[in-house]
Amino acid sequence: MSTGWRPPVARTGRCVVVQEAPLSGGFGAEVVATLVETAFYDLHAPIERVSAPDTPYPLAGVEDFYLPSVDDVARAARRTLAAAWNAPALVELRLADVGEGLAEAEIVEWLVRPGDTVKADQPVVVVMTDKASVEIPAPVAGRVRECVGTPGSIVATGSVLLRMESTAPAAPTPQAAPSTRRRAAELGVDLRSVAAAARTAAS
Repeated sequence: MSTGWRPPVARTGRCVVVQEAPLSGGFGAEVVATLVETAFYDLHAPIERVSAPDTPYPLAGVEDFYLPSVDDVARAARRTLAAAWNAPALVELRLADVGEGLAEAEIVEWLVRPGDTVKADQPVVVVMTDKASVEIPAPVAGRVRECVGTPGSIVATGSVLLRMESTAPAAPTPQAAPSTRRRAAELGVDLRSVAAAARTAAS
């Protein structure tokens, strides 16, 4: 049974399985079982199933009343979009100014892929500027939903590099350079507490 179904489920957190066969004991049930086994923690809502009813196949000419319709699929999609368990917060990692006032950088290598679980400040992508190669860390701990761009792509400062999900509310992360954040992580310094202390002192 293929595990290639997990990436789209990991990106969206939802799934609708459609089959023309009856609901019970069909291939769709195997798809659902495989997704539960391989992508359960990626799901943000129950899997929706759209199928024909558990009755014998009808005579010719009335198949349209038996087979699932476009409206049936649309209703299932709306139900799964409206439903939610503990939907995590979506966090975007944007390309900050990595130094020298550069306006863009090139993606060299992705160190993670959609579905991966990462720690806060774990390097997730390597970018190259006119000056140096820089590892960009994750802003929070969570699960990677989408890597934006491919190796060789040129991205502008401020553009989204990665989207990830965090189940814990994240405090605002200071806009420090990646090298500063990496050094702070090595020293065990929480830049958010430093920023909070600075705001308190300023007030």
